[in-house]
Amino acid sequence: KARGVVIGFLQRSVTGVQTYAPIANADTIRLFLAITAMMGLSLLSIDVNPAFLYGKLSSKEVVYVKPLPGMDVKPNHVLRLIRSLYGLRSAPKIWNETLKKAFFEFGLKQSDYDPCLFYIMDKTLYLLVVIVVDDILVASNKNSKNEEMLAFMRSKFSVKDLGVPSYIIGVHLNYNRVKRYIKLS
Repeated sequence: KARGVVIGFLQRSVTGVQTYAPIANADTIRLFLAITAMMGLSLLSIDVNPAFLYGKLSSKEVVYVKPLPGMDVKPNHVLRLIRSLYGLRSAPKIWNETLKKAFFEFGLKQSDYDPCLFYIMDKTLYLLVVIVVDDILVASNKNSKNEEMLAFMRSKFSVKDLGVPSYIIGVHLNYNRVKRYIKLS
């Protein structure tokens, strides 16, 4: 198994290219988990792999890379990236924009409080989604909506259904939906 990466620390800065991506606030994750436990919501964890490869570079960002050993490329030639790669300074931002666009297509709204919190709320449906780079937590009052979200994500990306998460951002969690509690340690 091998992965080609960009040596981002050697990448020259390009004016107008953003290189940041939002990360879910720890308070948002705790609130998300508290609401999930309090309401006894169905909880699901999704891992997108390899997330950064789904993003397309903008026309403003032109990136050339040296070919990997073993590639059939003429001597003294380079490759132009059209998709994001791990290590690229803008890769997290590009991935976040790609994921956000997919969430909007699914009908999710983005929180004004935290750009990594998405939701659907109406009279009969509560669906909350939190993203931490390529890990996605989904909580809903309807199991079918979690399954619909998972199917949608599978139609867009290569994802793993991790079921009820046992840890998130280095914190072990134990969720009991029936007794409506989440134990964090």
